[in-house]
Amino acid sequence: MGAANHRERVSVTKRKEKEAAMKKTIESLPVSAAVLKIDFTSRYREMASFLEGLTKNARAMSLDDIKLGREGDRMVAQITINAYYREQNGKANW
Repeated sequence: MGAANHRERVSVTKRKEKEAAMKKTIESLPVSAAVLKIDFTSRYREMASFLEGLTKNARAMSLDDIKLGREGDRMVAQITINAYYREQNGKANW
């Protein structure tokens, strides 16, 4: 059990280091972020399709938080996404 806890702590530490490095890289780029908070319910297949679609989106974005649950036969989701864009002439350039 001790070795498993150590591996888990190392894994969490590496993930946090990777996230901090990614955040630093994004902050150094000439982009802004629009924070999208999405709450919805759906059936499992629609939820899976939506989440898969996020991975195929050509836009630069990061999935910052996701909470999934169940209400009866429906899935419940709360998602926070940062969608990145550049500003040109005071307008968002998506």
